Amino acid sequence: MFRSPNGKLLKENCLEVLEYLNQKYHLHIITNGFKEVQHIKLNASGIKKYFKHIIISEEHALTKPDTKIFRLAEEMALTKHTHCVMIGDNLESDIAGARNAGWDSIYFSESDTKDYAGHQIKNLMELKSIF
Repeated sequence: MFRSPNGKLLKENCLEVLEYLNQKYHLHIITNGFKEVQHIKLNASGIKKYFKHIIISEEHALTKPDTKIFRLAEEMALTKHTHCVMIGDNLESDIAGARNAGWDSIYFSESDTKDYAGHQIKNLMELKSIF
């Protein structure tokens, strides 16, 4: 959703979609980033308030696509894999990781990906019609 640690540039419609989703669902982040950098990004962009849990790989010695980090997210959210959806921009760590954990997934890519047959969006606003 953002490009550099201190940057405030978000993907188009990011805030509107987070506002919409946050009214209906508990939102969480699973990231393979470093905790210091991730917290800088979240604070600088102003989106931290939308997320109930922020699961940073460095803090748990787990990384996507390992299913253990997805199980940790389920535990923290007090839910089951059947109620989880990963929206991610990386086919291997986000989408394959989620699928291996039994989660639904939505691949966010602004360009067509011909080798991916699953659910894909090109603009975050498409999430409003899905959810």
